[in-house]
Amino acid sequence: MNVFKELYTMPLFAVMLTIGTYILGGWVRKKTKCVALIPVVFSAVTIGLLFLVTDYTYEEYSRGGDMISMLLGPVTVLLAVPIYKELPRLKENLVPIVLSIVVGALSAFVSIWAFCYVFDFEREFFLSLVPKSVTAPIGIEVALIIEGLVPITVLSIIVTGITGALISPFICKIAGIHHPVARGLAIGSSSHAIGTSRAFEMGEVEGAFSSLATGLCGVITVLIVPLLLRLLSFF
Repeated sequence: MNVFKELYTMPLFAVMLTIGTYILGGWVRKKTKCVALIPVVFSAVTIGLLFLVTDYTYEEYSRGGDMISMLLGPVTVLLAVPIYKELPRLKENLVPIVLSIVVGALSAFVSIWAFCYVFDFEREFFLSLVPKSVTAPIGIEVALIIEGLVPITVLSIIVTGITGALISPFICKIAGIHHPVARGLAIGSSSHAIGTSRAFEMGEVEGAFSSLATGLCGVITVLIVPLLLRLLSFF
């Protein structure tokens, strides 16, 4: 029993557990052909259940989980690869693409402000939700800069990404958005890296421009959010 205890308290166990449950989730999704069964959700639920039915704790898991979190930033840079492949198309439509991403980033900010204003949420909660539509490494840094609560920010980023991955194809269909570039930009601007994984399933062009939107939305958010908050007297 002590051998097993030593095994799952090792950081490597948490890393392998995370990767293994994610791969298993992808396999289950492929076999069941259930679009809603996202590997990220499958992995999170499986690990959560493990906490409940065993004496394995979150503190023990986080020793290895933090190693994965540390790699999120460098891995995000890999999103540049599909963008490079679509560089000619990007150059042809540079102005409308940049404008659409700026509008997407501003829309995320305005929608959160309106939501918190209507429901009279506290300032701290609002600041925590502001980075919800950017990828986790950038969102966490933005939350620290504007003094939001990082756990709430991370949760909102995950929920936003999962929701976007689930409903974005249907929203595009209902709204009549059929152009692959437009679909990719919409998904990346609203649901970051998790949504981008779904965009790649829709097509390589959608995935490439979703990657572009994810990266630029993060940059725009870092640049304009502190300014907007100052204008609204939140700082």
